[in-house]
Formats: sequence, C-alpha cells, structure tokens
Amino acid sequence: QRLVDNHLMHREMLVFLVFQWRPDSLDESSGGRRWLPYSDALDAFFLRGQHEGLFRIDVSAAVLTEMFAALLSGMVDAERRGRVARAGMGALVTQFFLQGATTGK
Repeated sequence: QRLVDNHLMHREMLVFLVFQWRPDSLDESSGGRRWLPYSDALDAFFLRGQHEGLFRIDVSAAVLTEMFAALLSGMVDAERRGRVARAGMGALVTQFFLQGATTGK
C-alpha cells in the first residue's frame, strides 16, 4: 500500500510523465538510462517479494514492474480525464494489482 500511496502522492508528476512519453522514451540510446534506477528498484522490490512468497513466481519481477507502472499511470490518467475518482484510488490500485499478483498467502 505504501508503494502505491507514495506514487500517488506525486500524481501530477505521473500525469506529466504520461504526456511526455514517446515510444522510444525507455530506449537507452534515447536517454532511457535515466529510468534504470527506478525500474531496477521496482524489479528488486518484486523479486524480494517473490523470494518471500508474497508474489507469484510464474510472472517475472520485470513483468510485475511493467504491470504495476502501467496500472498506476493508467489510473492517474483516467482520474485526470474524469473517469475515475481520486478518493480511494490507492486502495483500489493496490487491491486490483494484488489480486492477480499474490500467491494467496
């Protein structure tokens, strides 16, 4: 929950990043290296959770990172467009993500 809440605390930055995104944004040759510390940290978070039995192991940590980032950025954009309410978004994102990512322990 804290991971989601800390991202949503900076939702304006997420909206900005969504609008600045280009198909080559994450390519290392186009300056995408600046995102490596962020994606590496999320990968490590999910890998640690997999080792602790909290997250599924049939889905790689990298895939969990991508799914998490996509869900979060999509919801923040949907809020900006008036399709999703801000209230309760953190709990909703957490619940929705974990329903498919947890082992059930």
